[in-house]
Amino acid sequence: EMGCAMRTPFTKHALRGIKPFYAHHTANEVIFMRRTLCLLLTGPAVFLLCISLYFLAVPLITPQAEARLEDPPSYTLSEYQGQLALFRDGETEPIARYEAYTNLLPPGDAALIQAGIPVSTQEELQRLLEDFGV
Repeated sequence: EMGCAMRTPFTKHALRGIKPFYAHHTANEVIFMRRTLCLLLTGPAVFLLCISLYFLAVPLITPQAEARLEDPPSYTLSEYQGQLALFRDGETEPIARYEAYTNLLPPGDAALIQAGIPVSTQEELQRLLEDFGV
């Protein structure tokens, strides 16, 4: 008996009276219990998986949306040689000049143009140009 595991009398007697919990149930009852247990564990597992995926996806979406909101306007509507002009931020040469002369504008509008009006969308630019009569 060299290859056999050692069994103590304590182990032999301790295991003698142990039966599986389902030993007194029929085969159909055991199958029903296993299916029920599986269904009871599957629901919460799927729920936790969905919650985990949601919280993994949120950081991927949020920083991009925040970056778009925090970006400074990329254009400025200002004056160039007495005319209304559109500049890229940080540049001194306009990318567009308009047939609106700042000396013909009301003093309040002319002061706004000389200070420079930040523009971030095409719609905003169109609205400003309409306001200044272009």
